[in-house]
Amino acid sequence: MGAGGSIPRTEYQRERAKPLDCSDFGDDVDLLQIREELQRIRQLLHKYADETTADIHLNDIVGNSKEQRHQCISHILHFRKMLRQPSLQQSRRVKDQRRRLSLQGQNLARMALMAGVKIGSEDSDSGSDDGLEDMPRK
Repeated sequence: MGAGGSIPRTEYQRERAKPLDCSDFGDDVDLLQIREELQRIRQLLHKYADETTADIHLNDIVGNSKEQRHQCISHILHFRKMLRQPSLQQSRRVKDQRRRLSLQGQNLARMALMAGVKIGSEDSDSGSDDGLEDMPRK
C-alpha cells in the first residue's frame, strides 16, 4: 500500500486535497516556504514509512535558488502523485473485476461454440461421412 496508506485518514485527506500541479507554490512563494514544505513531507514520510535514509535536512537540494526551487517542487509533486496511486485494495478489486469479465467472456465463447454445434448438426445430414469426428460436448 505504500507510505500513504499508513497516514491517518484526516491527515491523508488534507494532503490529497492539495493541488496535484503544485499551483499553491506560485512565483509569490519564496524558496524558504517551499523548503519547509518539503521538510515537512519528508518528516511525514520518515514517521510513517520507517524510512531511515531520508535526508530531512535537504542536503541533497543544491544549486542556485532557481534550481533549488525546481528540485523542491519536483519532490513535492512526486509525493502528491504518490498519494494518488491506487491502493492495494483497489488494485485487487480491479483484478477481480477483470478476472470475472474474462470468465464471462470465456462462458460467452463456450455458449457461442455450443450454439454453433447445434446449428451445424441441424443443418447437416446425419448420415454424411466427411471423415470428421463429432465435436465433444462437455
